[in-house]
This record gives sequence, structure tokens and C-alpha cells, in this order.
Amino acid sequence: LFKRVISQSGTSLGYWAVAPKDQGIRNARKLASSVNCNTASNEQMVKCLKKVNASTIAERQHSFY
Repeated sequence: LFKRVISQSGTSLGYWAVAPKDQGIRNARKLASSVNCNTASNEQMVKCLKKVNASTIAERQHSFY
């Protein structure tokens, strides 16, 4: 019936949807630190996070919300 569909839903009224601009980078740094990634630069942090198992990231990110 459907091909190549991305199903999405949600609300803009969730506290996480209206977070301050810098909240995302703070959460990214917390996540990176929790999996022993260097947060000295965004480039290093992203490079390290890309190597982390997705299930580990999924487990750790719940503590930020």
C-alpha cells in the first residue's frame, strides 16, 4: 500500500519541542560525556558519537527528558 514512507507525529506543545536554542547542544554534550566522547569541539564530539552503538545512545538519551 505504501512505499518509502516516514510516519511522524507529535505536538509542538511538548516541553522538549520548545526548548531554548542552546538546550540541544547541552544535551548533545551530556550524551557525549556519558559515552566517554570528547566534547572539546563539536567536530570531535560528532565524530565520536557516530561510532557509538545506536542502542547505547537510545538508552542514554532518555535521561535528558
